This record gives sequence, C-alpha cells and structure tokens, in this order.
Amino acid sequence: MRLRPATAADLPALAAVQRSYDITWFGAPEHNEDEVSEWLELADVLSVAESGDRAVAFGNKSRTGSALVLDPTADVAAATGLLVPWLAQVGAPDTEVLDRDDALRSALVAAGWRHQYSSFELLRRVTDQWTRAAPVWPDGVVTRPFEPGQDAQVHHLVYAEAGWADVAGHHMRNLAEWQQIFLAGRPPAERPLVAWRHGRPVGVALLRVFSDRTGWVAQLAVARGERGRGLGRALLLAAFERLVAAGATKVGLSVIATNRAALRLYLDVGLRIDREWQTFTAGP
Repeated sequence: MRLRPATAADLPALAAVQRSYDITWFGAPEHNEDEVSEWLELADVLSVAESGDRAVAFGNKSRTGSALVLDPTADVAAATGLLVPWLAQVGAPDTEVLDRDDALRSALVAAGWRHQYSSFELLRRVTDQWTRAAPVWPDGVVTRPFEPGQDAQVHHLVYAEAGWADVAGHHMRNLAEWQQIFLAGRPPAERPLVAWRHGRPVGVALLRVFSDRTGWVAQLAVARGERGRGLGRALLLAAFERLVAAGATKVGLSVIATNRAALRLYLDVGLRIDREWQTFTAGP
C-alpha cells in the first residue's frame, strides 16, 4: 500500500471510497461525486492511499480540520498506518471520526491523539406519522426570500450578532469561504430562510438538499438580542417545510454535543440522534 498526493483525476476513485464507507456504516450511499468534490475543494492538502491500482482511503486537511475516509472492505490497518502519521506531517489541527469506527479511533489514540469533543447528527424521516407544528413567529418578525446582495448582512448576523464561532467546535469563516460552502451553486429552493426585524436580519436557516434526498439545516443562527422568543424554533420548523417542499424525504442537522440548549430544541421538534462524530486533537 502506498500514499501519494491526490489530483483532480482521482475524484471518481475517491467518490467510490466514500460510497463504500457510506454503505458499510450507514446502509446506503449518502454522497454523490459532485458532493465529494465540493468538500475536497476546501482541502489545502489531499492524499490518497492505494493498494495496487485501487484507491482504498483518502485524507483531506483544511484550515479548520481534517478527515480520513477509509474503505472498510480494504486493509484498514495498513491504511491507518499510512494516514494517521500523515495527519501529523501535514499539521492537521484536529480530525473527526465516527464513534463506531473502533479501528481508526484506536489508531489515533495509539498515536497520541485525544478525544476533544463530540457532535451529533440528528435526523427524522418525513412520514405521515410525523406531524410537525406550524412556525409561530415573534411579534414584529417577518420572513422574506434571500436576495442577491444580502450575503454580507447575513454573514455578519451569523458570526457577529449570533456569535456562531463562539460555540466550541464551530469555526470562524470569512465571507468568501462562507459563500463557497453555504451559498455557491444552490438552486432557488435552497436559498437561505431569513427572518427580519425593521429591515435588519435577526435569524437565518441555511438549507441544503443532498443527492440522497436528505434535507439539511447547515446553519441555524439567531441574534443574541432575539433569543428566548421562539425565533429559533420558528426558523427550524419553517426550514423543515421548505426542505420537504424541495423534495427531502428526511431532514436533519448537526449540533455540538455540549450545546445542550440547542440539542433540547432539536429533540423537542422531533429530530432524533442518528450518529455521533468524535473530534480528536494531537498532543498531550
């Protein structure tokens, strides 16, 4: 087995590794090639492990973290033997691991990495048995479609007025990076849902429908001065309806496990914890 830098020509092979990973751990493919390409484009270092002429794993490192994706049907021990030291070589600030992936977790611990925090993905299938409440908006708050030219206002809401990056495990992103991750290429049905008060954005839900028809609330942010009035709940419920109307057959989001207030809200509106991701950091 060997490790080498990945190139754009490797995308189909990396997508095949991701597909095998998804099927093994989650029972079905969850990412198509375009979606794999999107988050690989954010990587500043990307390597692929090959056994013969077959890609069996890859690692990506970006400014805000890293991830290793291993084909569980391949020689996982050999792949981790290459990729775990690679994390240190490229200076990865941390790395995220599925809590059930005992082989990778054990390899990280053996190399001196420590579990820092966890995050949960919460999901709920859209069925006739799941009755979702209608959103109730605080007095004076209105929702309007997101329009071109509002990017900077909404970015300021997320990171300044709502303090998104103040939550441990959340990252500060400049406007260009945020636009690339959350806005670029999104169809009209996935435009952000923005709540306004007196012409100023005070809450937002950023939406995405993935290829497996999972509707995702990528960010949910409410200005500090608007909290405690039900705006977050209203945005979440309205986001669910937008996602279902766009074709989602299940809806979900991610939350840092220690963010108990947010976790209570998500469970209360009907979501359920589906999986746990553990973030490890290197060093003592």
